[in-house]
Amino acid sequence: VLVIPIYFSVGSVLGIRFGNDSLIYYTFAVGFFEELIKFFPVLIFALVYGKKEDPYHYMVIAALSALLFATLENKIYFERYSIDIMDTRGLFTVILHIFDTSVITYFLVWRLFQKEGKGVVLWTLLGFVIMVISHALYDWFLANELLFFAVIMFPFAVHMLADMYNNTLNIAKSFDYERVIEYKKNSF
Repeated sequence: VLVIPIYFSVGSVLGIRFGNDSLIYYTFAVGFFEELIKFFPVLIFALVYGKKEDPYHYMVIAALSALLFATLENKIYFERYSIDIMDTRGLFTVILHIFDTSVITYFLVWRLFQKEGKGVVLWTLLGFVIMVISHALYDWFLANELLFFAVIMFPFAVHMLADMYNNTLNIAKSFDYERVIEYKKNSF
């Protein structure tokens, strides 16, 4: 909800109207601000807790923040366009919002929990830039009806999400290899 006035403001500064199919618009007026807003709770969590919490907790905060954002955004789309677009938005858009915010968070966690923890800001900014571009490309593909490319991002995002969450669980202080073995014994 807070992003909509920003879209219009940045769009008018850039000389681009809302809904334009410009990749520059989707990068700076949409991707940048949406990723910044979704990452804000993770940033607050990092400033308050630092390395006191497990890396996985950061990923959960990222997913919840993105899920809340996607829910509010979908509510706006539902009111504007009715139920017709909600099936694809409910699946693709929600997962991709979670993916984008989780990647930024993964870059933060990856550096924060290294032995020296150096380069946290630089790596987080790198993750942020990559995900702003990813977000912008997804929106641009949709706006230009290049649906094939937008859909291709989905399985990649799901696979990467699973890897990131698995990796953060494996480096957690609370990780216990015995529990993994026990789980494998009880599985099919």
